[in-house]
Amino acid sequence: MKRFLFPLCLFGLALFLLAGCKDQDFVFKQDFSVNVFYPGPKWPNEKKLKPLEREVLQRYGRPAAFRVLWPPTGDIKLRSELEDAYAKAPKILPAYSWVYPRQGKEIIFRGNGYEENPLTDKIRLILRYGDPEDVKDLSNGVVQWTYYSAGKMVKMRDGKIIEEKDFPAMGRFAKL
Repeated sequence: MKRFLFPLCLFGLALFLLAGCKDQDFVFKQDFSVNVFYPGPKWPNEKKLKPLEREVLQRYGRPAAFRVLWPPTGDIKLRSELEDAYAKAPKILPAYSWVYPRQGKEIIFRGNGYEENPLTDKIRLILRYGDPEDVKDLSNGVVQWTYYSAGKMVKMRDGKIIEEKDFPAMGRFAKL
């Protein structure tokens, strides 16, 4: 039964995001990533934007993507980490940032302001390849992300790439 619960939860989250965000026309690709979603063709609905969001939109333009800031820390999560936390249907969309890869920035709205942060290697990887298909915690704070379907293995320390290897892509794999 538990093996069916997680896909059902992801499906529920996707339906929630699509239904709850219909006014803004977001696109959520759950088979690619549970950490990012995209502005749809009709985004933005300027009437729904807050003044700070309008300011960022005028300054930077349309974001390429939005990153979900999963509670409680806002960190990137693996599907397996979200299984228990989202067993119940979410009531509200978690906070999210606006992502601008060309400018190398992520805009996080906080209270009456916003922060401009440099785009991390982790976010760049997710934007390009989606969520990793395999994650291993190696020694000394090194984490290895593997994308079998893309033929890419990346080692990171403190969220920064320290080593990359390419290998022959192996077809489609389920995301973690």
